[in-house]
Amino acid sequence: MEMQKCLHLSDALEKKTCKIAGEYRVTEKLDGWWIRMEAAPGRGWTSPISSANRHIPSLDFVNLTEVIVPVEQMIVIAEATHPDFPEFSDLNGRLNRKYDKLDGVVLNIHDIIYTNRSKPAYERLLAVA
Repeated sequence: MEMQKCLHLSDALEKKTCKIAGEYRVTEKLDGWWIRMEAAPGRGWTSPISSANRHIPSLDFVNLTEVIVPVEQMIVIAEATHPDFPEFSDLNGRLNRKYDKLDGVVLNIHDIIYTNRSKPAYERLLAVA
């Protein structure tokens, strides 16, 4: 499952035909890196993957098991930030390092997707049609 591009509420509301309907969870976009981690019961968590679908070696030590113990298959989408690197360019440089682990990373969780309960968008559209 690929990460979707973040939509900006202010941009959507400025459009002539705003297609926002229903309930949404609004989260603040910080100046960090979008990452994805997957988990399954008994297997634990995968290493963080960037929005470009690349492994992030500097975050290999991150283990969400202390926070979320997976009882079913899930994907967590989070934004990685660091208090010492508030600018994206500085954080980007540190996260791109292959051999240096970056302690103190804060994962701001935006979404938890339970893969056994979710259907791909095309299946939902077929069900509606």
